Order: sequence, then structure tokens, then C-alpha cells
Amino acid sequence: MWRKEMAGFDNSQFPDKWKGEAAVILARDVVYEYKKQAMSSRVNNDYYFRQRVLLLDKSAVKDFSEFSFRELGYTSGSRDGIFMGIKVVKPDGTEKEINIDDAVQMQKFRDGKENRQLNSTYNKLAIDDLETGDII
Repeated sequence: MWRKEMAGFDNSQFPDKWKGEAAVILARDVVYEYKKQAMSSRVNNDYYFRQRVLLLDKSAVKDFSEFSFRELGYTSGSRDGIFMGIKVVKPDGTEKEINIDDAVQMQKFRDGKENRQLNSTYNKLAIDDLETGDII
């Protein structure tokens, strides 16, 4: 997940025209892979999304300090799955990998009063100690 040899993912420089923005995407990589399983008619559809974002102000820190996502891991009985990793790089170069297992399971409700519970949940992960100048 953390391959460093990808172009642009070791970069923290950006053009001056973006200095007034809340955050700057320093690098982004999107890969779609389609592979047919041997001895099967099933085609695996793999999607990989990776980006490196420099947080330039407090609003960006607030926006990136919390992530919501559905259940991670393999779906039972298949190869399909969702996997996620988050890493924070401090201005001094120190890296901290965020433990996804620290996410809290949340319940969805049909109304704002939390009276009508749905059979659907999601996970919410807070990232503490995030500051202006960090890269996530």
C-alpha cells in the first residue's frame, strides 16, 4: 500500500498559484485492473486510489481529520474487498501510520431524531494531532 517508488509520492513542492488554497493534492494515482480468474468465468475488478494531500490551513485540517467508510476487508465467500490505509507525514519528515482498527462503528438512522434505525452501519475514524503543514 505504501509503495514509495511511485512518481510524485515523495514530493512536497507545489506551484505558487496554489498557495491560497486550503489543501493541495501533491500526487494522485488511480488504477483499475481487470483479471479473469483461471478455470472460472469470474472477472476480478480491482480499483486502487491513492493520493497525497498537503494541508495548508485549519479548514483543511478539519476536513481531513475525520474519515467515514463502510466495512473493510474481504467480503465473505469472494475475493472482493475494501482496504484502506492512512498515513500522516509531519513537516519534519516523520511518518505516522493511522490504525484503521481505531475506527468507531456508527449506526444509520432514517430520521434526524435517531428514532428509526436502519440495518446499515458505517465506520468513522478520527485522526488526532493533525496540523497545518502535514501531508496525509
